[in-house]
Amino acid sequence: MQVHHEHRIRNAVAEFSDEFRKLSDNEQELLKNRNSFLNRWREITEENIHQSKENPLAQASASLNRTFAENQQSWLKAWDMQKATRKFADSYQNRIILLVYGKVNAGKSSLTNFIASTFDDAERRFFCLKDGEQHQLSEPLKEGVVETTAQIQGVELGNSLVLLDSPGLYSVTDVNGELTRRFTDSADGVLWLTPSTSPGQVQELLDLKQELEKRKPILPVITRSDTWDEDVDENDELIRKQVNKSKVVREQQREDVLERVSKALNELGRADTVKLIRKPISISVQMYKQSLGQKDDFNDCGFEELFQGVLELIEEARYYKPGKARQQVVNYLDTVVLAGIQSQLSQPLQEYSARVDQERTATKADEERLVRDILHNLGVLVPEWAHEAANDGRNKEALVDKINQYVTHRIQETLTRRASQYLDAARATVADVCDLDIGDFEDIAIEFEQISGSGYEAGGSAAGAAAGAAAGAMVGGPAGAVVGGILGGLFGSKAGRLLISTEVVTSTVGVDSTALSISILEQLSKRIPIAVNQCYLPLNQAIDNSAQTIAKYESLIGYFRHSVEQNKQEVSQ
Repeated sequence: MQVHHEHRIRNAVAEFSDEFRKLSDNEQELLKNRNSFLNRWREITEENIHQSKENPLAQASASLNRTFAENQQSWLKAWDMQKATRKFADSYQNRIILLVYGKVNAGKSSLTNFIASTFDDAERRFFCLKDGEQHQLSEPLKEGVVETTAQIQGVELGNSLVLLDSPGLYSVTDVNGELTRRFTDSADGVLWLTPSTSPGQVQELLDLKQELEKRKPILPVITRSDTWDEDVDENDELIRKQVNKSKVVREQQREDVLERVSKALNELGRADTVKLIRKPISISVQMYKQSLGQKDDFNDCGFEELFQGVLELIEEARYYKPGKARQQVVNYLDTVVLAGIQSQLSQPLQEYSARVDQERTATKADEERLVRDILHNLGVLVPEWAHEAANDGRNKEALVDKINQYVTHRIQETLTRRASQYLDAARATVADVCDLDIGDFEDIAIEFEQISGSGYEAGGSAAGAAAGAAAGAMVGGPAGAVVGGILGGLFGSKAGRLLISTEVVTSTVGVDSTALSISILEQLSKRIPIAVNQCYLPLNQAIDNSAQTIAKYESLIGYFRHSVEQNKQEVSQ
């Protein structure tokens, strides 16, 4: 069944069969982004493998890298699985490939066969794909009310156009849906079919979004735009007749689908892709088959508009195709690798980061608690030890050793519990927190007067008598004579020494350790926080190394995301 309008498609694609360059151009150059990402991730991981496997940060890191390794294999496998797709696309490097795309029973096979019927028998060759290899079919594609396509199949039309009829999306076998998605990348444009019974459903819109992000030109088509009309004949019998849906109903559905597609893309944060959406075309293959092939029937069934839309789609595909090889790689990097990173690696990376924060907080709390405990206990012990050292011949060496040994033991005891999980080097190596330059013991002394003994004989005998006489004269009379005699005797005898001169004498009766204890505790209050912090440095460094590793991972992911976005912009220009 042919009318002259259909031949415009054949003529359009025949004009540019030699304009396309080989699809594998720049493939390896773009894949360097993926390979660089994978290699750098492994390098970052290797930089941090010296930690013990027992500590919680190493365990979180191991969990992250197990997930990475699993996804890496998945990403590599996904690219290998696309070899068949790329091989197929490469075999049609000089033809436009349109994918007829949609859910089960959208009428894909019917539309494919109809478009093929507008070409001469010699210009069409039906085929199917099995394991990426083409096998010729002897007849048109099967059509039916149930899913009839279990594999990728299609038809070559002339020397410049290929239609791919795919298994329905969301079909009963997951393999079919996956097969469809894999071969979508080989297409230069998409005829998106959605049935008029339930056009533009949510899941269809999500898949349409994915295709729009690949920047492929898309033509939405509402199929099966017909209905049953009931009437009564002259014999009063009910007659059911299949008719086209009215122009009003068709237009309402077209507007509705366009509005909901635009709304869905806006809600998904892809307002930039809304402009790529064409207004859907509404058709009924079944009604045209039942017609006599008149021009009015062609128009009424929506095919005048459909073929004009296909011509425009082919023209857009003509400009899309030369960059498709790059687009395929970018699509892979975006929808497989980057999507995998975001969906699979984000969570374990966040958990790793949260664990680092927890360990840093716990370690800081341990360190502060240890300092408080040591200083508190030394506040009791130092005075006792200082008193013992004072009684042990002022043995400051023994006092210093006791303090250092105690602090060393406490730090090592705490660090052994925590730091040994991380690194052997994190065990305590304590510098002396106390040394001999801590002050000295003080003597306990008493003061008393003591008579001086040197030179006292000068006040005895004649000299003493003279002194006594002088004193008696001052008193005068008989009394003076008596006083003078007594004093003269005292000054001149041994007793005279006691009365001549005295001096204040200080005598040591013990050793006081109180001031020394105070001095030691003041110094320790400054030295112990420093010593504890120094001993915790390897442990804190191990935690910091993990934080730095996470920062490197995040930076690497950010750089890869930026590269993919940049590649997407480049191929869309």
